[in-house]
Amino acid sequence: MPDSVSIFAPLAMAGILPLGLMFDRILERHRAVLATVLVAFLFLPSVEYDLSGLLKLNRNTAIFLAVLPGLLWRDLGTLKNLRPTLFDAPVLMWCFVPILSSYVNGLGLYDGLSATFYRSLAWGGPYLLGRLHIRSKEQFLDLARAIVLGAIVYLPLCVWEIRMSPDLHQRLYGFFQHDFIQTIRGSFYRPTVFLQHGLMVGMWLAAALLSAWALFRSGMGMRVFGFPASWTVVVIGMVFLAAQSFGAVLLGTLALTVFIWCEKKMTLWPWYLLMAIPLFWVGFRLMDVPIAQPAVNAIQSISEERAHSLEFRLRAEETIIDHSLQQPWLGWGSWGRNMTVTSDLGRTEVVIDGMWVIALSQNGLLGLLALLALQLLPVWITVRRFSPNTWAAHPEHQAIAGLGCILAAAAIDNLMNAMTNPVFLLTTGALIGLKGKRSNGVLESHAPPSPTWESTRILSPTSTQDTQ
Repeated sequence: MPDSVSIFAPLAMAGILPLGLMFDRILERHRAVLATVLVAFLFLPSVEYDLSGLLKLNRNTAIFLAVLPGLLWRDLGTLKNLRPTLFDAPVLMWCFVPILSSYVNGLGLYDGLSATFYRSLAWGGPYLLGRLHIRSKEQFLDLARAIVLGAIVYLPLCVWEIRMSPDLHQRLYGFFQHDFIQTIRGSFYRPTVFLQHGLMVGMWLAAALLSAWALFRSGMGMRVFGFPASWTVVVIGMVFLAAQSFGAVLLGTLALTVFIWCEKKMTLWPWYLLMAIPLFWVGFRLMDVPIAQPAVNAIQSISEERAHSLEFRLRAEETIIDHSLQQPWLGWGSWGRNMTVTSDLGRTEVVIDGMWVIALSQNGLLGLLALLALQLLPVWITVRRFSPNTWAAHPEHQAIAGLGCILAAAAIDNLMNAMTNPVFLLTTGALIGLKGKRSNGVLESHAPPSPTWESTRILSPTSTQDTQ
């Protein structure tokens, strides 16, 4: 933990619990969960406290602790009625495979249980919230709107940091959460705000742009300060581009292009190609197919700096792949053993960024399979359930399909980065839960939602006529 942490960091960590309880008092349950997860993800400090060896309190664990009273107080009946399906197997495998990895590496049962505990909090917790609370048409629409709302709240903070410098986390919590040099973009800066890295901010804005576009096209977008929903798309898009997060801009543009193409042509093959990118990349890298240099050359034609960064990552990735395949099925486990490579020059620690290669090195092919299934199954379910040929008869399908497109972009992003987004995991759980519902593609509609969210002057859904 940094030495210069201000008093506001522990206060924020401690304050998320009563804030979650307050949301439970004034909002419907699913909206209280969404509000708690959003506030914790977007505004908690990037710091970790070791509470006397009992718990490591960070942004991910704090999110689950903030909703835990509600789970015990209001969700016991829902939990009893929850029926796991085969499609829940990936998240269970991903959360419990560290036990097997620790066993085969002789690290002991305690090490495996500890790794499983924290992975379950960070991954299984948000996933479970999605399975429990995002089930009806209105709830899915609220999730899509919550992503947009989270970006709208972040927009003025991003604009400040783009122009002035990414110092909000340092001003409030006393330290900068990453390497400042990575934020410099000519005369401007890449915003970080309160998240782990500027890359995460870029992907959050990309997700919001996708969701805002899908809501706008479906006629279920939101009015902000009285302006039509189309303005939300434009403003988010402008700040998204101004943030100059190269990878996020590339992925966001690709995903949005696929989404628009599928809408215009009433076809699914571009979406399937988007889903296939992670599978092809991982497969080719494991089989040592020479795709690294063509990828570097393609990026070099756009940005020399980004090409050098990619080349460095891919070389480190190749070293770790070779190291991982010495323990192919369950990996090297924790304690940095997955990154420590022995060669003629001695023992070297290699820095790796991609989530897929971290999964491979820590938990082997079994862990990698679980991760890929967890990332891509909800996208496949969305494509099958909400294909473009249903959007005219059921406009809400188009808005919900945008959530699947977000997860497809996130899966591609995790080929090079490893940043866990609890809102994306909640979305994963919600879309996986669709597999247990009726197969005709129509979501049931619950009672009309409470006006506490939409009827505010700042934010409200607008009619089809207002948006198109």
